[in-house]
Amino acid sequence: MEGPLIDCSVHHRWATQAELMEHMDAATREYIGEPGSLPNGGGAIPVVFQPTYRHPGGDDLRPDPAASAPIGTSAEEVAAELFERRGFASAVLCYGDPMMAPAIPNPRLAQAVVRAANEWTVERWLEPDPRFKALILVASQTIPEAVAEIGRLAERDQVVGVLLAANALSHPFGHPIYRPIFEAAAGHGLTVVLQGGGDAIPEALSMPTAGGVPTAFGEYYALSVQAMTTHVVSLIGQGLFDFFPDLKVVVSGVGIGWVPALFWRFDSEYIALRREVPWMRQPPSDYLREHLYFCTHPLDRPADPGALVRLIEAFPGLDERLVFGSGYPGWDSEWPAEVAELLPGIAAAGAFADTARSAFPRLEPGAVLS
Repeated sequence: MEGPLIDCSVHHRWATQAELMEHMDAATREYIGEPGSLPNGGGAIPVVFQPTYRHPGGDDLRPDPAASAPIGTSAEEVAAELFERRGFASAVLCYGDPMMAPAIPNPRLAQAVVRAANEWTVERWLEPDPRFKALILVASQTIPEAVAEIGRLAERDQVVGVLLAANALSHPFGHPIYRPIFEAAAGHGLTVVLQGGGDAIPEALSMPTAGGVPTAFGEYYALSVQAMTTHVVSLIGQGLFDFFPDLKVVVSGVGIGWVPALFWRFDSEYIALRREVPWMRQPPSDYLREHLYFCTHPLDRPADPGALVRLIEAFPGLDERLVFGSGYPGWDSEWPAEVAELLPGIAAAGAFADTARSAFPRLEPGAVLS
């Protein structure tokens, strides 16, 4: 794949919690505590949940044994991998496990953690390297504070979107309670990214899958798209794009193979039941073609290499809604050559970069809308 490459899914995180606490006030630091201040290494509250389901072979790519910090925690290391080695022109930072912080049961702590995480991203990643772009992490369980956090950071040139992952209120993201967050994002020209995996934590109020809780990582990984289909149907069915016609949403972390079947069914039911949704001005698939984008990571891999292309081509316009994401440094990270091999023609030179710029209008410096 040739041309200016843009990685729309990079999961950065801090090496230790101490990095985050540098951006908290004294009262919050006292509440959290000091690591190692108690016997056996205790003394601090972990501020980011660990996922319930962990890959048995390790959650990340194998790092360089000589590396001084865990993979994905250093701007220098990530820049060297993405920009120097892989040739990306820019990369969107989407957080790793920190994306689960909005589900912290203590809402004041959740607010403090997401604010500190955003400040840490600005200081450690954006200011040293303009090629990094960022999403605003918000405590979505406290809507006014989430809106205020968007407003606080929205005018930064390197900020391109808002991240929604952990579902602290256990409502689909199209629910009216979340509408002010989408309004704030749309008003600033920021794209909303729905990231899969945010519900895979023990303390989450919402289920990560339909029908019950999986027992193993393999089950969860195979079913992880289910939460996202709920959010996507909710966004359209609750009229979010009718309220905010300029809003753009990127769906990330759950592949793309599920999209045609869902929207074929959604369109069919809309024809029969549209009296329930009088605010919808067009079929669901038309909203997709106007407002939704889908990150390739992790790309579906059928036994027949051509099957995925045929599936995409069977849903007109889907090929124009795909953005590339590596998922770095996750164990299932993918690189442009792999995607181009699975999607010949669709992943033509420059095509993914053009779609990324459409999905994230703020990728261009100075493109601030208000």
